[in-house]
Amino acid sequence: MMSAQMNGMRRLGDAHQLVLVDGLESIDTTAASNGLIGHDDFAGTALDDFRAVVWLSLAPDRRCVLQQGQGERRWWAFGGACPVTDFRAATLAARVAGGPRAALDQVDQQMPGASGPARDAMGRMRQMLSGFMDR
Repeated sequence: MMSAQMNGMRRLGDAHQLVLVDGLESIDTTAASNGLIGHDDFAGTALDDFRAVVWLSLAPDRRCVLQQGQGERRWWAFGGACPVTDFRAATLAARVAGGPRAALDQVDQQMPGASGPARDAMGRMRQMLSGFMDR
């Protein structure tokens, strides 16, 4: 709001009215923004989502922290179906391993020896990594 007042124009990041452009995936980060002035999304869920784009080239429909918005034109918003911590862990695992397939192979190798909560976490990681890969 302050930026719009100082510069005399509407900001692209103003979520009150989404900017939708053909060929551009728009993401409403309102749900990922907290803090005093709503700018800490750069260090949380939005950063995890950005890493998934830059590191893994994941399209929005493969990033489970997003949900498709309602309306005539396609757009996305935070608040998807998966836990943010699981998404972060799978994204980082894929980056370190060299891609989702390599990370999935590592999980598959470790899973038989795991039990209890560790096995449950590996199952969630496996499911998420599978969703990252081409269909």
